[in-house]
Amino acid sequence: MKQYEVFMNLLGDDLRACVNAIGWSAAAEKHPAVEAYLRLAVGGEGGQAMRVADAPYYLRVGRVAAVSPEDAFRILNTEHPGGWAARSLCVGDIIREVGSGTFLMVATFGLHDVSDKMQGRENL
Repeated sequence: MKQYEVFMNLLGDDLRACVNAIGWSAAAEKHPAVEAYLRLAVGGEGGQAMRVADAPYYLRVGRVAAVSPEDAFRILNTEHPGGWAARSLCVGDIIREVGSGTFLMVATFGLHDVSDKMQGRENL
C-alpha cells in the first residue's frame, strides 16, 4: 500500500470569498496566505512539501496507508482515528503521495490532479 499525507486548508471563509470575487492570481498578489496555498497546491519549488512559512495556512490531518488517493480521502473522512470524520475534507485540502511529490487537490466530490487544474486556476 502507498502512504498518503493530507493537509487541511486553513484559509477560512474571508479568503475564499476574496478568491471567488477576484480570482486566484489577483488574490495571491494581495494575500500571502493565498500565495502560500497556491505554492503548496502545485508542489512548491522543485516538488517539495509545504514550507515552514506556509504552516499557518495548513494543518496536517494525517498520514494513511491506502491503495489510491480516493481510498486515502475515504479513510480520512470516515475512519481516521484522530476524529476527522466529523469534519469532511473539502475544496482546498491537499493530498500528497509520500515520496512522490505528487499533490492532488481534494474536492468535495472527488480528487483532481492539481497540475491539470492550475492552468485555469480562477475556475477552481
